[in-house]
Amino acid sequence: MLSVACLVPHPVASPSSRIRVAQYAPALRNHGIELRLAPFFDDDAYARLYQAGAVRRAVDTARAFVRRAGQIRRAREADAVLVHREIAPFLGAPFLRALEGGPPVLFDLDDAVFLPAPGGSPWLRFVRRPQAATEELIRGASVCLAGNSYLAEFVQRAGGRAVHLPTVVDTGSFRPASAWPDGDAPLRISWVGTHSTQDYLDLVVPALRRLASERPVEITVVSNRPPAHLGGIAVRGVRWSLENEVSYFQEADVGLYPVPDDPWTRGKCGAKAIQYMACAVPVVASPVGVLTDLVQDGVTGFLADDEEAWLGTLQRLGGDAELRRRLGAAGRGLVESRYSLEVGAGVLADAIRSVVGRVP
Repeated sequence: MLSVACLVPHPVASPSSRIRVAQYAPALRNHGIELRLAPFFDDDAYARLYQAGAVRRAVDTARAFVRRAGQIRRAREADAVLVHREIAPFLGAPFLRALEGGPPVLFDLDDAVFLPAPGGSPWLRFVRRPQAATEELIRGASVCLAGNSYLAEFVQRAGGRAVHLPTVVDTGSFRPASAWPDGDAPLRISWVGTHSTQDYLDLVVPALRRLASERPVEITVVSNRPPAHLGGIAVRGVRWSLENEVSYFQEADVGLYPVPDDPWTRGKCGAKAIQYMACAVPVVASPVGVLTDLVQDGVTGFLADDEEAWLGTLQRLGGDAELRRRLGAAGRGLVESRYSLEVGAGVLADAIRSVVGRVP
């Protein structure tokens, strides 16, 4: 059994750590590979990350650096090391140097982590040095697991070896609902995300407002900070929890995925779109980045780039339950063939074996 130490920023409560790394653990055991998750922040510190005051966050971060040092020492005993997104939020170079001469490193990125995160302070950008830190990881890694072609191109420009590992879902858990609502029920439109992307909904608010004036709709926003209203529209705000995650997607008739077109969003890997599609829910999305591959216009969902397009597609889906079922079934088929956990586990297992140089 090959042992892989997985250095991730956050525990499994974080979607990125869970989807890109932790969910692979059971499947990779069937390939003779054992993943050992080592989060920088522990569960308590992660729960406080966006709520605690500056002093509490500073204490949590200092403790996390000490914990990371111990994780690095233990990681040198593994057959390989997988670094997800970053080795530390800043000052990661000493940790990376501490791995030199040890097991081979794989670097996984599912966002444009080489760019400053939207909304971050200029001071943090200076301390974090995202592009330099990411390029250091690329140069120190034997292989880089890129979630889409945009990220793979950056890896290659930085001199790294890129392997395309799309974001995938467990199609055994994310599956279609067992029953459909009756024809007189309001159209259930859903968005699932976090406070950091909630403003993207502004792109679709004008269309939603017009749609709500024409027909009964139920708009659900699932977030760690759910709103009660959206541009004056009453919404069903639901606070996200891991226990109920699958139901957020199953209970929708249409999934929304609006994003602006910028360098940061082009790095997104479309996890929420894939989760909707796995549950046979058609997606209406902005034509940005990987979404143009996932959402095949008129086949697995629709692409919309302005108010009239958003409104027209939502009107069409709202008035045609059979169309929703057909698009949903096609989306489910696409996920099963290209974005399932089984497919991703095979890619990841091959990448790990390629750098370790032996088969377990």
